[in-house]
Amino acid sequence: EEVRKVLSKYNTALNELSRVENVMVIDYDIQLDQLSAPEMLATVLPEFQEMRHLARLIGLRARVAIAEQRWDDAVRDCRIGFRLAEICGYSTDFLVGRLVGFAISGTMFGVLEEAVQHPDCPNLYWALASLPEQRLFETRDSIEFESVPMSRIFDSIGVLPDDPIGAEAAREKIRRLIREAS
Repeated sequence: EEVRKVLSKYNTALNELSRVENVMVIDYDIQLDQLSAPEMLATVLPEFQEMRHLARLIGLRARVAIAEQRWDDAVRDCRIGFRLAEICGYSTDFLVGRLVGFAISGTMFGVLEEAVQHPDCPNLYWALASLPEQRLFETRDSIEFESVPMSRIFDSIGVLPDDPIGAEAAREKIRRLIREAS
């Protein structure tokens, strides 16, 4: 009863989340390539945090359904959770998006593990067989994406001369590098 009371505060958000389950293409054209690095992070990190929060709520709701043996509701919530993981993983090219997608998937796998251990759980073979057997998200593209801004930062410093440049010039190059990186 206490958990249901907590979940009731989030009914609107969870019901809205249910609508995205069958959406085929979700494209966030927020033009991250036109933002500075701090602006990019300020844009995507709060979104990822909210997705993690929603995943915990949907997992909690699925666990309540399991405890009450409402198997259709539990399976539906797990589907929604896996869809949220997919959306999060592919919403941007940032590695953090892929990692949060992995974390959300892990939450949903934990819920499924609890469900199949319940003595009255129906056979979920076909539901589980439809999950991708490959990795959920490819991280190579994200790593390449994140390496480009860093290479730009280092390129902006200029070529370092072969001869010693002196302590003050070296300090100035380091200060410039720190400014560019931050």
